[in-house]
Amino acid sequence: MIIALSTRWNASRHASGESLADEILAAGFTHVELGYDFRVDLLPGLLDRQKSGAIRVVSLHAPCPIPLGLPSGHPEFYTLADTDESERTVAIRLVRDTLRMAADLDVRTVIAHAGNVDMPRYSYPIMDLMTSRRPDSWWTRWRLKRLRAKLEIGRIKAVQPHLDALSRSLEALLPDLESMNVRLALENLPTWESIPSEAELGTLLERFPSPHIAAWYDIGHGVIREKLGFSNPLRWLDKTKSRLAGMHVHDVDAQMNDHLAPGTGTVDFTSFRKWAEQDILRVVEVRPGLPVELLKAGLSKLRSAWETRTDVPPPASSL
Repeated sequence: MIIALSTRWNASRHASGESLADEILAAGFTHVELGYDFRVDLLPGLLDRQKSGAIRVVSLHAPCPIPLGLPSGHPEFYTLADTDESERTVAIRLVRDTLRMAADLDVRTVIAHAGNVDMPRYSYPIMDLMTSRRPDSWWTRWRLKRLRAKLEIGRIKAVQPHLDALSRSLEALLPDLESMNVRLALENLPTWESIPSEAELGTLLERFPSPHIAAWYDIGHGVIREKLGFSNPLRWLDKTKSRLAGMHVHDVDAQMNDHLAPGTGTVDFTSFRKWAEQDILRVVEVRPGLPVELLKAGLSKLRSAWETRTDVPPPASSL
C-alpha cells in the first residue's frame, strides 16, 4: 500500500528540493504531495530526485507553489466560494495555475479548500468550551446550546450565495480540468462555517457528474466535525466513496489539536480501513516540524491498521 507524505511537514525548513526529498525518503516515504507552502525554488531539486526514480509526486494542494506576492502559503487567502467577484476571480486563477503545474508534472489530483460562510466563527469557541476544564457544567452546556443555535441559524441564512459562487467557479474550471486531465478534489474542513458541508458536497457532485470533480476526505477534520456533533464521518464516506479521490491522514487529540502523527491521538484508524484499501491517494499531512521519530512510528501504525498480510512482503529466506 502506497502512503504519501505532504511537504507541509518540511518545506519551510529546506533551501533545496534535494534536501527536502532526502529527508522525506529517510522518514520512510517514497511518494509526496506538494503542499500549499511549497516554494517554486524547491521544484528543480525535487524533480531531480523524481527523475532518478527515488520519489514521486502524486498530488498538489492548491495554491501550489506559493503564489508571488503572498506572504506565505495558505489555502484560504482566496477561495472559490467567495461572494466577492474580484476575490473569487483570483482564487480561480490560483487554482488554474496549480492545475497547470500538476499537468506539467503528470500529476492527476489537485486538492482545494472551497471556503467559508461569511459569518461569525462560532465553531472555535464551541471547541474551547468542549475542551475546557468543566465541559459538563450547567453554564458550559447552556453556552454550547446557544452557540450551536447561533451557528446553525447563521449558516442557513448566509450559505446559499457562497454555494452559488462555488458552482460558478467549478463551471469556470471544468474546461481546464478536462483539457489537462486533472481532477479537482474539494476537501472537508473541520468547522461548521466551512463550505461545503457533507450534504452540500453530495449535491455538488450530483450537479457536476464529471470525473474531474471529486471529494477529498481529511480524516482529522472529519473526526473534529464528529466531536462537534456536525457529522458522522463513516456515513459520509460511504455516500461519496464512488467520487473519493483520496484522504489526508493525521491524528487528533482529546483537546482537538490536529495534524498529529498517527497513533499519538484518539483516532481509530482501523475504522477507515475499507476506504484506505480503495484505489485512492493516502497522504499523511502532519504539522511542520513534527519529530521524525513520531512520523516513522505513525507510518508503521497506519500500515498495521490498513495493510493485509498479502500487502506485506514475505520475509527473506534464511537459506
